[in-house]
Amino acid sequence: MPKSKPKAGLTEIGVKYLFLFGSMSLFLFLTACSSSVDVSRQSVTNLESGIPSFSGPWAEEFRTRYSLAPTPEIQSFLADEQISEIEMQAVTEKFRNCMQGNQLTFTSFDVGGGFDFGFPETMGASTANEIADRCSSTSGVNAIIHLYYQLRSNPTNKDRSEEIVSCIIRAGIVPSNFSVKDYRTYPITELALVDEATAVTAVQFCEADPSGTFVG
Repeated sequence: MPKSKPKAGLTEIGVKYLFLFGSMSLFLFLTACSSSVDVSRQSVTNLESGIPSFSGPWAEEFRTRYSLAPTPEIQSFLADEQISEIEMQAVTEKFRNCMQGNQLTFTSFDVGGGFDFGFPETMGASTANEIADRCSSTSGVNAIIHLYYQLRSNPTNKDRSEEIVSCIIRAGIVPSNFSVKDYRTYPITELALVDEATAVTAVQFCEADPSGTFVG
């Protein structure tokens, strides 16, 4: 599990979670504290499965996330194959409220959907991780956040593997012969030249913006 180093003081910094669905660089999948915003939507639905008949460039991801949605409200956010900033913010606030209600501190998501959180030293990392995992699942973070950033950075779901690999090599975290096959086959931690947290963060930024990251 990718972790950042604890900070001195009253709190420690917890795990930075990444939501990298559809990528071989998936290292950690979190799961959430519930939320509610009244949004009404309709979509053509597969009557046998109850899942909308997604057909856009991110259809497979939407089907996967829809099955992970903890509430009808979160399902409604996904049903039209769009995630608005208002919907993303609603999920973020539910997650923040869940974390704060359990003595964890959370500010915002990083590019791509990763995040850091703080917890009291007396709590311990294991308990803090369990709480963050639960909050992530029940608030809808797992279903919404990473996909929101993916839609913004790559709306047509273009295969950007070669661009991402070039970016990862530019970041200096893997050997220069790192290939698309390596990227698709192995967790980055198996081939990285740096520590796990640094490698995971670099991949996160490269996947979010492969042509504009680690340039120059």
